[in-house]
Amino acid sequence: MATVIHSLKVAQAIISRGQAPIIVEANRNKADKLVFIFESSPLVTEILDQSRRQ
Repeated sequence: MATVIHSLKVAQAIISRGQAPIIVEANRNKADKLVFIFESSPLVTEILDQSRRQ
């Protein structure tokens, strides 16, 4: 299963911890933004939980 990330900050946090995105593509609704798709993992869940608490 995959997890879609719209936040550059969250995506950078995941990448910096060693997990590469499966796909990076342009956001269909906002052409100047990117969408990062990661394989679901405990790391992705942990960083998402941390970002939601802030």
